Amino acid sequence: MTRPRHRWREGRPGDDETLDVLLSDAGPGAYQPKKTYTRTFNIGVFSPKIDTDNTAMRWGNDLSFCIGQFTDGSGNIGESMTTGQRTVVTVDGRKLVDSREPLCEDVGGLPSKSAKYRISTDATRSTKVAGVTTRLVAAWTFTSKRTTGDEYTALPLSSVRFAPKLDMTSTAAAGRKLAVPLTLQGPAAKNLGSLSVQVSYDGGKKWSKAPVTTEKGKRSLTLNHPKKAKSVSLRAKLTDSKGNTYEVTVVKAYLLR
Repeated sequence: MTRPRHRWREGRPGDDETLDVLLSDAGPGAYQPKKTYTRTFNIGVFSPKIDTDNTAMRWGNDLSFCIGQFTDGSGNIGESMTTGQRTVVTVDGRKLVDSREPLCEDVGGLPSKSAKYRISTDATRSTKVAGVTTRLVAAWTFTSKRTTGDEYTALPLSSVRFAPKLDMTSTAAAGRKLAVPLTLQGPAAKNLGSLSVQVSYDGGKKWSKAPVTTEKGKRSLTLNHPKKAKSVSLRAKLTDSKGNTYEVTVVKAYLLR
């Protein structure tokens, strides 16, 4: 079944210019009669999502990956116009892909032996498209070798997602504390090696450590927003128990006022 897609347009009615952000909902849900339900779209934090449909797969010596890099805070898979993007895939340091495309590629002719792979992207988008996640830098490293069988095998990609409570403009209050729940996805969700997070209040120029706390199995940050700050940027590094890594930087993850 094809997921519903929700398109936002920019400009006056009748303009031919379409924007720019395309969201597919997070999947089916259970709804009871005579009850009201709310679904939220297009509110941050926008960052990569990893699940069974958004990951990297290998079949023999072929690699295929397609990741919703601008997935919204509710988990709705997102695509977006960018002002610039570079996606690179390497194996043992040797470049296989170097393109201006999003995180969606098919690569053949991989080496059969076990090797270290890196999938990375660096994307920027104009504030005319979105006021948040104006730059996204993400990279996965993992070890892989030739697979056998007739089906694709999922590769060990993980992710960390940020879910602060924001208003309809992806904004929170300056000068106050805010809890930022964290969700781990992929192998690291059950087999975490290490996790570190940093925060910036000046658009990514200066970074400071943001301690991760765990209570009843749930991870979160508690950020103390400066009174004069205009935005919050987030950076994280995640390692699973086998040494596979994920690194992400989200510039202007959300705004402050």
